[in-house]
Amino acid sequence: KKNFVTWLIDSLNSDQHVNIVTDQSGTYTYLNDLVTITMTCIENPRTGIFHVSGTEILSRYELAKLVEELFSINNNLINPINTLKLKQRANRPMKSGFTIDKAIREFNFKPTSIRSAINEIKELLN
Repeated sequence: KKNFVTWLIDSLNSDQHVNIVTDQSGTYTYLNDLVTITMTCIENPRTGIFHVSGTEILSRYELAKLVEELFSINNNLINPINTLKLKQRANRPMKSGFTIDKAIREFNFKPTSIRSAINEIKELLN
């Protein structure tokens, strides 16, 4: 299944216009960070719930524009819109994210920056 970044890249590279909301924001989880913390949990068992995500908060539109910049895609196909105009099937939170203090404290978790994660994805796709 495609994630937001790979879906966006495929859409822009196919010259498809995309509507991206400007008023929904949150933290994002990089799969490599999730794998790293999962392996750490297996090797150093703890009890409880550990939330894992990045620490940077960006709107979906800001994330899309960053992907566009880092992938050097400048075809003006990203349309900024308001959530109400998107008419999604399910209600979405305007702001979402996790408190990851416990993972940082107990596992010395250091999330990958969004910019670095996108650059790593770019390397993998090339």
